[in-house]
Parts: sequence; C-alpha cells; structure tokens
Amino acid sequence: MASKVTKEYVESFIRACSTGSPSHDDIRRDLRAFVSPLFVQERGGVRSNYVETVDRLSAVRDDTESLDVHILDLVVNAKDRSMACRHTATVRRADHVFVKWEVALFGEFNDEGRFVRMYEMAKKVI
Repeated sequence: MASKVTKEYVESFIRACSTGSPSHDDIRRDLRAFVSPLFVQERGGVRSNYVETVDRLSAVRDDTESLDVHILDLVVNAKDRSMACRHTATVRRADHVFVKWEVALFGEFNDEGRFVRMYEMAKKVI
C-alpha cells in the first residue's frame, strides 16, 4: 500500500505547524489530519508531548507572518512507517525580519499516515 506521506503532505504539515491562528483550538484542528494525539516531538534536546507541542506552536504561529517552504529531499519507507525530510523554511516574522532555516525531520507515522513521532534538527542559514 502506498503511503499518504508525500512531498505535498509534509509541506502541508509544516505549514499547519507554523502558520494560522495561534489559538490552541485552531492548532489542534489544523494538526488533526497530520498528527496522532500520541504525538511526541524531539527538537533541540527537548522532548514534547502533543499538548506541549500545541503550546509551542501557538508562539511560533503568533510570530510568523509568512512562510515559504521548499522540500529538498524526502524519503518515505511505507513498510516501516518512517520518513526523512530535508527542507528550507524562509520565515517572515511578525517584526518583518526574514529568517531562513534548513531543517531535517525524521518521523514515524501510524497506519493512517498521521505522525506519532518527529525528530527535528534545524540550522539558521540567514
């Protein structure tokens, strides 16, 4: 069976995390298609459960005016329900400053294609 985790799906997931209303209810609604309620994220040495991730994304969304995402590499192993992605994200913050990131994501997803675990490494490029 083919995985629904495609380039477009991952890009939509990244946009759902970073843009939109900072309301916790809106974030949960937007993430519903992409992540399991059992979702765990590790980034910068910090592990966050679903609730903690929603809290963090509220601040991210509040500070993001616009986002331009380019998926550079995506490898999906449907059998093992895992993926690796490398992308750039150019963010225009609320203070109108542009920041560009290069990001590596390593994820695991369930039978529905919803992420249950995500490991993120990011490096500011400019």
